[in-house]
Amino acid sequence: MIATRADFLRPCQRRFGELTLPFSGLTVRFRSLSELEFSQFEMDSLRASGDGDSFEPSDEAVRSTRARLIVLCLCDEGGVRILTSDDIESIECLDAGDTAALYDVLRDHCGLARRVTEAMARREAAKKNSNETDGGDSRSS
Repeated sequence: MIATRADFLRPCQRRFGELTLPFSGLTVRFRSLSELEFSQFEMDSLRASGDGDSFEPSDEAVRSTRARLIVLCLCDEGGVRILTSDDIESIECLDAGDTAALYDVLRDHCGLARRVTEAMARREAAKKNSNETDGGDSRSS
């Protein structure tokens, strides 16, 4: 059955998952993101470039990417977030084995891993096409 407009625009139905962290042994619950939350997460990674006409990655935001995604996704049994942006520094002090494992699961759960893979494939295809058209022997005046 094809979705109606009302079906498609129905508010986010959260998806949930659980993970036992490999080093601390703690079990955490996480939730999916709405489009608004995901877009905000992406935009928080950018800052206006020097020319003001484009955006580039913010060093601070790139450094805290794992922690920021963890803050957005970890929740209690009722689906309510348990962390805030004030917890980012504390998360950055946790065992990297636990945060890396959690980040990998969250990337998959939120669709970020797929987006990164697709973007890398497009970048490689563009690079390959660019190399094919370099035309090293062509002369221009």
